Amino acid sequence: MKQMEKKSVLHAQHWGKQVLPMASKLLLFVMVITVLGLVFGMLQAIQNMIIRTVLTLGIVGMILLMFWNEGASIGFKNVEASRRAEHLGKGSVDEHGYHPLKALCAALVVFGIPLLLSVVLAATVKPYTYTMQDLPAWLLGTYGARTDVMAPLMTYVQETGIAAMDVLRMIVRLPVLVYVNLFSDPQKMVLIIDRLSPLMLLSYPAAYLAGYLSAPSVYEKRQEMQNKAKRLAAKKAKKNKMAKTLLEGGGEVHYGQNAEKHEKKKLV
Repeated sequence: MKQMEKKSVLHAQHWGKQVLPMASKLLLFVMVITVLGLVFGMLQAIQNMIIRTVLTLGIVGMILLMFWNEGASIGFKNVEASRRAEHLGKGSVDEHGYHPLKALCAALVVFGIPLLLSVVLAATVKPYTYTMQDLPAWLLGTYGARTDVMAPLMTYVQETGIAAMDVLRMIVRLPVLVYVNLFSDPQKMVLIIDRLSPLMLLSYPAAYLAGYLSAPSVYEKRQEMQNKAKRLAAKKAKKNKMAKTLLEGGGEVHYGQNAEKHEKKKLV
């Protein structure tokens, strides 16, 4: 049996109108995973690293599946609109049709700036060092009047506010909080986490794009299954009709004979 050649999907025109609605849904997903990251931060209390890793990977897997499913769902609807336009004989399809750039642009609207910031953070981050702030009260009370002791120590007393790097780290870190539980000691592994942040953040739009781009093949497989089911139903209905005809003709089964020959046999 010859396999049918798969036709390319008719791409949508003026598809830019659909980018913002798709991006708004993705933005909602980012807010959800941020809340999930804050909630599941309690996994840090689990001392057993194997259990924590398994639970974290399960949560991350469900999140990536959520992004993939969203992309596949939208892509399937778009492919369906494009195929419908083809069946109607239209040479083009409106913005509701399928186009790979729709998903790419929607992902860039939401993740473009965070990804860029994460790359900047990964490239400029330095090993974390501790800076002493306030001196303890007992030290000030005992040696506060001695300049030979306090003068060298006062060089460590520095008032620092929130630096630009801290704000940058916070923006990048919020969407990938669920990944932080994979590290045994996040406070001591800040450098590694910051350098891996672009890859962790990239996993979300990658899953979304993979789902959208898989929509044509998913649609074709579903159509093939539906056509197969229709053929089986028609074959079954034909068999039932033949059986009914034979039963009405006397209940005898005649292989390779038609109804006309059976009628002649009855006349004789």
